Amino acid sequence: MVATMNRTDSVSALAEALLRAWVCGDISRLETELRRSESVLEDEDGEEGERFQLLKAVAVRMRTCPDVFVTRAVDPRLHMCLRLLAHLACWNNHVD
Repeated sequence: MVATMNRTDSVSALAEALLRAWVCGDISRLETELRRSESVLEDEDGEEGERFQLLKAVAVRMRTCPDVFVTRAVDPRLHMCLRLLAHLACWNNHVD
């Protein structure tokens, strides 16, 4: 079953769910959240639409990573994705 985005899901909620799955190291949940984030509808206008596009791009990039749990030194682009997720999730403490 493919998880789809619900209209009530906000960018920050989707980004937070994805980031939490990564932080917990839960690969199954991470896959589910990546699919949810990739399935966002891009019919929003303005700033919120741009945030949805960024979330989708981050999810697509993370899916192309051979190992989403590697260190920053091994894959600095993955680390940038995580920092963008933290920003979209409105977390005060960034992922380091």
